[in-house]
Amino acid sequence: MNDDVAAALPIPSPGRFGFAGAWILFGGYLGGQVAGAMAVGFAGGIIGGVRAAITGTPVDTPALVRDLGAWMILGAVLGGAAVLFPLSHFLIRHRAGETYRSAIGWAAGEGRHRLVTGLAGAVFGGIYLAFSIWVLPPPADHEPGPVAQMASTVGGRLLWTLVALGIPPVEEFLFRGAFYSGLVRRWSPRLSALVVSVVFFALHYGEVGGYLPGMLAIAALTLATIVLRMRTGCVGPSLALHWSYNTVLVISVWVLA
Repeated sequence: MNDDVAAALPIPSPGRFGFAGAWILFGGYLGGQVAGAMAVGFAGGIIGGVRAAITGTPVDTPALVRDLGAWMILGAVLGGAAVLFPLSHFLIRHRAGETYRSAIGWAAGEGRHRLVTGLAGAVFGGIYLAFSIWVLPPPADHEPGPVAQMASTVGGRLLWTLVALGIPPVEEFLFRGAFYSGLVRRWSPRLSALVVSVVFFALHYGEVGGYLPGMLAIAALTLATIVLRMRTGCVGPSLALHWSYNTVLVISVWVLA
């Protein structure tokens, strides 16, 4: 490894937030997502049952599940964030006495880096859309993931927009921020990056389920964001790329609809 690359790798500051804290935050985030989705589904089921009792009609379970899908995804996002940020405050600021910048690289970074990566994310999103629309569109029998299915109605598109634009800072804070920074205090930067990337890709695979261009797009986004985190030592550039990529997808959904 040459000196320039080695100098760009993040050097974890001494402190008590580390390997165990990274896994605690990751587990708490997943648990919060499950709890948020279940809470919305439970509330929606009660409302659907009460409505059926009042009107005297049987509950249309498939339709109820379909209608609740978008709200459950939003509940999962909010639930994950509701656990992640208070828990990270406790582990990083209160228990370890560190700042988010020193502990997990939660900093904006240089403006030129954010500008370049933001433009790159927008271009990448545009290339993926053009390829998936005109070159190799999904087959007719392809079943999109639950998040993509949200965009089938106007109300669903509004919720999908909230999810798509709200999730990048949450995911970058967790994956390229806390999770990577905690792992790298015990493992090498490359092994830590590999684990973070595999986990991130696995959690997003269901959205494209077998559609090759979609899998390649997620893989490229995963690789680009972790490389940016390693080279710049902060989360700002990877967040700019992730956010601009999602913004292009949001714009395209509304335009093509």
